[in-house]
Amino acid sequence: MKMHIKILHAIIHARVANLNLTLIVFYLCFLTACASGTVANVEDRSVRTTSGSIPTQDSNTMPESDEQDTATPLKEQQYHIQQAELYERQARTFENAEDSIDAILSSGEFYIQAGNIDDARHTIRSLDQQQLNRHQWARYQILLGYVEYSDHQYQATLNRLAEIVASQSDPEQEIHQQQAVDALLLSSLCYQALNDFGSAISLLIEREGLLYGPAKAETSRYIWQVINALSTQQRSEIMQNSGNFAVRNRIEQSLQGEIGAPTPRPDQFDKWRGKNPKLQTKQIENHWSPLSPNKISVLLPLSSRFEKAANAVLEGIQYQHSLNSSADKPYLQVYDIGSNPALVNQYHTAATASGSDLIIGPLGKDYANQMLTYSDGYSQVDTIVLGGDLPLRANTMRLAIGPESQGRIVADRALALGYVNAAILVPNNKNGARTAQSFTDHWLGNGGKLSSTVAYSNKQFDHSVELKQLFGINTSEYRHRKLSNALGHKPKFSSYKRHDIDFIVMISDVKAGRILRPQINFFSGSQIPVLATSAIYNGIQDPINNIDLDMTSFPVMPWVMASRDVATYAGQLNMLFALGSDAYTLAANLHRLQTDPSLAVSGNMGTLQIETGGEVRYHPLWAKYNSGLVEADSEIISLNSRQSSLFQRTDPRRRNQQKGAKRYDESNWDPGQSRRKNGT
Repeated sequence: MKMHIKILHAIIHARVANLNLTLIVFYLCFLTACASGTVANVEDRSVRTTSGSIPTQDSNTMPESDEQDTATPLKEQQYHIQQAELYERQARTFENAEDSIDAILSSGEFYIQAGNIDDARHTIRSLDQQQLNRHQWARYQILLGYVEYSDHQYQATLNRLAEIVASQSDPEQEIHQQQAVDALLLSSLCYQALNDFGSAISLLIEREGLLYGPAKAETSRYIWQVINALSTQQRSEIMQNSGNFAVRNRIEQSLQGEIGAPTPRPDQFDKWRGKNPKLQTKQIENHWSPLSPNKISVLLPLSSRFEKAANAVLEGIQYQHSLNSSADKPYLQVYDIGSNPALVNQYHTAATASGSDLIIGPLGKDYANQMLTYSDGYSQVDTIVLGGDLPLRANTMRLAIGPESQGRIVADRALALGYVNAAILVPNNKNGARTAQSFTDHWLGNGGKLSSTVAYSNKQFDHSVELKQLFGINTSEYRHRKLSNALGHKPKFSSYKRHDIDFIVMISDVKAGRILRPQINFFSGSQIPVLATSAIYNGIQDPINNIDLDMTSFPVMPWVMASRDVATYAGQLNMLFALGSDAYTLAANLHRLQTDPSLAVSGNMGTLQIETGGEVRYHPLWAKYNSGLVEADSEIISLNSRQSSLFQRTDPRRRNQQKGAKRYDESNWDPGQSRRKNGT
């Protein structure tokens, strides 16, 4: 086995050296998903069938591989080569000729995905077209098409694939839609090479219609990227010459928004293929050990205008500390760093000098950024900063719940759902702008399209002007007025709504959301999904007032859901409480999480991971309003009796009870404090 691997590595390195002529094919094959056999289901392309059902996949038809780790492009290529060689060997063992032909075709398809055109050419050379059934013939033609494409025989490839491309509109054809999907993309690539971008985009739109879910999103992103690479003059020529309304409409929409730059290998394609090249997350148990810190110093601005927030974080740390019954339980020291961010470095130095082997804090953007600019002292001790946006320094990690993290969480959710076209409703304040910018950066960086961004005032009630702008209705009404003036009478009219919006990002708190969401429903016909940030839920189940928020999805910390009956705080302060408790949880497992980015620990904010650069990513639950009540996508683990009793023992009046029943409503909260009142 070791000798086999060494030989295989040598073969790979030799092939890599000769990849210059086939690099473009290698990249495009990531998008192509060319393997589509019935015996060898290389991948699930998520093709939409005429009946609307999802094709099944037979996992028993693929031979086992010794190496299926696809964490890097080289390993991805190695995997494809191994699969190709396995199918070559398997083809010789089949007694049934049809099974042998399928295995040979699968081998060729894997060689294409590896970028080894010569190997693919050699593998399929033995096939006799007279022995192929209709399905095998289509696979064979696509393989030959890739060989011709690599030889720059673009017109020959188009001629070869013409029948397969036409077959997708003919239900009597025996060619599977998987082959039509492959042929449409390869034909589009040929048209691009011939500078016929109108025809190329037209075929991609046809391909898009055959797919669903992440597969469809991947093609949609690729369409926008092809269009975005065209000059304004090229787009204008396509608008004038194309007889395809869908093409003209897509070109027109491209001028109305912002499109992300293409990525070398979009994540959606990896999900589409049912494999994830990223590191797989492995959950570890939360526990203290001799490797955990012995002394933790906490730096918080307790006597400042951030007093409420700082106290919520501190109580979260102390709460988690009180649950720690380990023999390795650390000593906890708290520093009040006051109201002057410039002094934070002195406190950090003092904490380091006191023998602390971990520092939590400071909290807040100004305090954290001040410390991150400090060049001496703090880098000697591991530090978990609770905010800031400057680059991290040595031995420093960042755990934050600010606007930047909210924007990224929403973008990640939309990417996972396969959305492509985003529209943003953002309040005209600083935090809203930071959230929107974070979402935009992450969304465009992953190849998404931003169709529209509209700012609104959360002090007003009527948002019809902003929503008309968001949906492009103003443009439609303007055209109607011009036409009416020209004709001298008003023709029948129905407002046009733009169709390049897959979902809306509603950046809003619960109060503004109650006003904004019904108006979105009115203008969109309740058809467009709405993703909001965590601020849309204040932790209070209030079905009467929140009925207008129905079908709004948002991220929520497990703690916010699990502690509804006993938590000291609501809203943002309750999230800060969870932030403090999870900073303590990170401290316990720091030595393991730092050394392996694939490891994760479960916390009150969600699943926690430390990225290579030191950023701590938390992955919360997702929830949705239904009949005014919040329902989480996943089951919430209730607080155990010991955790609940800690709250009651500390202050029995914290339980939100009214007339003897456990329930949540705003009557037991001080809105100005986001804290429970002293009595019920």
